[in-house]
Amino acid sequence: MVVAGFLVALVLTGCAKAPPVPVDRFYRLPEPSVAALGADRTRWGKLVHVRALQADGLHTERAVLFSEDVQAVSLVRYHYHHWVDGPPRLVQDYVATSLRQAVPSALILTEPDGRPDVVVSGKVKRFEHHVPLGKGEGRAMVALELRVSRASGSAPVWVKDYQAVVDVRGVGMTATINAFGQAMSDIVSAFVADASSALAP
Repeated sequence: MVVAGFLVALVLTGCAKAPPVPVDRFYRLPEPSVAALGADRTRWGKLVHVRALQADGLHTERAVLFSEDVQAVSLVRYHYHHWVDGPPRLVQDYVATSLRQAVPSALILTEPDGRPDVVVSGKVKRFEHHVPLGKGEGRAMVALELRVSRASGSAPVWVKDYQAVVDVRGVGMTATINAFGQAMSDIVSAFVADASSALAP
């Protein structure tokens, strides 16, 4: 009886000291801010379709990825940190929102509808948090192939690989997500300017 009481007390003590179960957290990219293009906006036509980007393997999933090796060759999933959607959709929405700001005269769609004057597509190549040797806050690394075509099914008039690496400034995952947002802002601002020039008559 004494032994049984001791075991019960031991179990209760262990339960009382058990750490709380981690909570899954989900993250959006920060809202983009892209300057309007002014006179260049007419090059985009009246209807633009931004497609979901292509991706392979881990970049199709919602888990936030990180790497601790110096060359960022190996990738690991954060267990409790996830994007609200996979990077292909996150980037699609980010590009579409950016174009609505840059080209307010055009209708920007993320679903096929009608006959678009311009189609934006691409591929997610890197979308990860790099923390070499697990030291420091690391940096957000984003690499995208982005392309623009004059109409659905036509050959692209512009294709380029864009890369951005932004240091994480601050502690915690929110600071990391903000660094991803800055990387996306740098890439998409450059892409919108490049594509606008490529679409010139």
